[in-house]
Amino acid sequence: MIKPFLSIFCLINLILASAAPVFQQPEVTSPRPGDVLQGVVEIQGTISGEDVKGYDVAFAYADDTADAWFLIASGEEQVDKGVIATWDTATIADDTYRLRVQVFYREGDPDTVIINNLRIRNYSPAETRTPEPTLEELAAPALTGTPIPATQTVVPLA
Repeated sequence: MIKPFLSIFCLINLILASAAPVFQQPEVTSPRPGDVLQGVVEIQGTISGEDVKGYDVAFAYADDTADAWFLIASGEEQVDKGVIATWDTATIADDTYRLRVQVFYREGDPDTVIINNLRIRNYSPAETRTPEPTLEELAAPALTGTPIPATQTVVPLA
């Protein structure tokens, strides 16, 4: 009596597990935090999953405590390592911003990716990053000063 019950229970469990929607965390590959942006910028990445209903791409000022987001684009199609949206940064003031990609599903809560510290510089000079030292530079032996004995040469005056 127990064996048939276990078989039915396992079969129901298998059906329910295979029917669950597959969610995949959205990914933004470009731009990256700290990037300087000018003009029309392609926002690239991946939005996929079996149950994707749509997505929004928005920006906000980096220091905005009111959490006010401005819509850049929205879509319903899945994107696989491609352009999610294009953002014309020339229409906003030079400043530091946040970018949000929010994916909505037929069921459940949305997934959100936020890229911080995006520096729009259409009308002012762009700051340059100080390059990080390479592993070779970090591993290079430090130069030590070896004292060279001073020599004096006497030149007779004529």
